[in-house]
Amino acid sequence: MLPESVTSKNLLYIQKSAPEIVEQESKCAPSHLDLKIDSLTSHIPGTPSSVAGELKVQGGPLLSFLRTETLEMISNRLKNLDVTKQSYNSFVHSIQEGKVQTQINQESFPYILLQSFLNKEINQFQFATSLYFRSAILEARKKTLQILHLFDGTLETQKIARSTLNLTDQQFAEWLEKMKRAPLSEHYFLAITRSRDDHLYDQIVAQSLGGTISPEDRHSIPISTILRFYQNFNTFGVIKGLNNSTYQLTPSFSMMQAYLDVKYGKNALQMHPIIGVPSNKSLMLQQLKDKRAVSLPFPEIVFPNSADTFSATRSQFIKHDFFHLEVSSAIPKPLRDAYLELAEFVHKGDITNPIHSYLFSLLVDFDFSYFLLEDQKTLTDLSFHFWLMLEFIFDTILKNKQNDPQIHPGIGIAKEIAKHLSQNKERWAEQYGITFEEFNKRCDRYENQRINHIFLDMKKVI
Repeated sequence: MLPESVTSKNLLYIQKSAPEIVEQESKCAPSHLDLKIDSLTSHIPGTPSSVAGELKVQGGPLLSFLRTETLEMISNRLKNLDVTKQSYNSFVHSIQEGKVQTQINQESFPYILLQSFLNKEINQFQFATSLYFRSAILEARKKTLQILHLFDGTLETQKIARSTLNLTDQQFAEWLEKMKRAPLSEHYFLAITRSRDDHLYDQIVAQSLGGTISPEDRHSIPISTILRFYQNFNTFGVIKGLNNSTYQLTPSFSMMQAYLDVKYGKNALQMHPIIGVPSNKSLMLQQLKDKRAVSLPFPEIVFPNSADTFSATRSQFIKHDFFHLEVSSAIPKPLRDAYLELAEFVHKGDITNPIHSYLFSLLVDFDFSYFLLEDQKTLTDLSFHFWLMLEFIFDTILKNKQNDPQIHPGIGIAKEIAKHLSQNKERWAEQYGITFEEFNKRCDRYENQRINHIFLDMKKVI
């Protein structure tokens, strides 16, 4: 359990019906609900495509990745909601006050929540937090959880929040100030007990460090456990309580963005909550604008049940997206933009080649937890870190695709990259601060025989 000053507050036991709602929403939503919002959802005249277009405009970035047919389905559900104005107002008030747990058992929850956002009753982060909390609470099944308020008049909740944040005293004070300016509902976060299975997965992964994880275990081990052990990522993660108990924290979106802003300053990416899952190309284009999507579940969306080949519930998938956001924010912007330029270059080539496609995803995804371990002050030698990570990328391709028959012709893209870099030497030095001295040093002292031939082939072109 958590400290007594916290455990006596807001304890919530999950009802047995909760998992059933998760199952229902994993399927395509029915075309009709027994609920309708009178005078709240305006009728949008015209063809289905114009209805979808209007909803997309109203929803802004939140709905920007949805296809026309999906928007039409959601629009139809909104128009067929049947709920009294009093019930609607009560729902909105609960969300605004941070009492999402009082509403989650409603099957119509996602639609009334979306209508609240479209009516500008809540903002994009409040919408995203509500879906995130609902997923986490429903997934908790019979576990216990606590809904904690950051400013509850004690210092205990702030100590709990800080325990997983790698911030200085001054940065944490800045984080708290930012959170005071956030809407009331964003001041809450969850602490959910971890089960015996969670601890078993911890043991399996801890024992596998330095080795490999079997395909069978990959289908059951949560991505959040992998991130914690293999990537040293525990921001808003697991904390220890009393009697050897452990808890998983689930923060609001405002908490996560405030953390990125305080920790990484002008380098921080901005979270972009969306319904659905973006393509790698969309991720590339977003990050060129210093943003990155965070995928949100919705009944009409076939939401992934895995992330980076490991098992992922809906809330764990959101946590996985935040991991990539933090890693991207930790990478100096010139270096980040350099990798994105390479990604754009690769995408213009034969992206149907599986090796090229894999290379593109690695360049876009920024799966470089190495940057989380580095002091930001040590990241000034951009050339060193650029070539180090490019080495890591090619090594990853060779390791994971060694049995792919297209690996040898596919890895030829390295020469094309070298040619691109050679043709833009002066611009890269000026724009990104990246030169070729470090590359030449690496070619001269290579010990990694697996990728030695790749860099040496690149050197012939450069």
